[in-house]
Amino acid sequence: MPIPAIQLRMRSAFPAPTDAMVVRAVREGILLSDDLIRNTPLLSTLIGQDYRGLIRRAGVMFSFHEACNRGDLPFKTTIRQMHRGHWHLLDIASGKERAQICRTEEPDAFPEDTPVKQDERLANQFDLFESLPPIEELLLRIPRLYVWLTFGVDRDGNLTHVCWAAPAKEEKQWIAYQNILRRADESGAPLAPPPAPDPTRRLRFKEQIEEAIEKKDDKSFA
Repeated sequence: MPIPAIQLRMRSAFPAPTDAMVVRAVREGILLSDDLIRNTPLLSTLIGQDYRGLIRRAGVMFSFHEACNRGDLPFKTTIRQMHRGHWHLLDIASGKERAQICRTEEPDAFPEDTPVKQDERLANQFDLFESLPPIEELLLRIPRLYVWLTFGVDRDGNLTHVCWAAPAKEEKQWIAYQNILRRADESGAPLAPPPAPDPTRRLRFKEQIEEAIEKKDDKSFA
């Protein structure tokens, strides 16, 4: 169950006015990745389909990173290699808080557990079973909040959820959680459809994916 003080802290770092653009960036990433899969013979095979989830996550990271670099989103993003395995991830910074992008099957589901995620979650040093201190003390107890931007896609390529969520240090529980796709739908505010991928973006993204697949030697990705 989300803790109000931590919920407020998370939403202050990743605020509601950015939700529509975050959702748009995720949608653009899905369009870009599915376009690559459709137009790349290797990825259109059954073996290539095994990479669909990974490529979609890569597409969302690519699109989100571009949106931040253009100034459409107010966050600072850095692509870095994980300290375990050769895959890369996108660090999203908002002040002292940090977030990373994960794919999940359901809106409230946790992403696939990996050593990288376990290491990162240790930043959220808060014992859910302690008696709660005053809000001011609780907010200071975690020096840096670690958050996931989770998303899901159905078989037809439709976005099913986009959520900001802060996991507990160890237990599969949320200390903060917000499904921003649902809130955007409920608000009635129109979301402009993302444009079709242009040739330059297609090429840049394809080159990144080809390089990642060539280097793949294990499954220790985030």
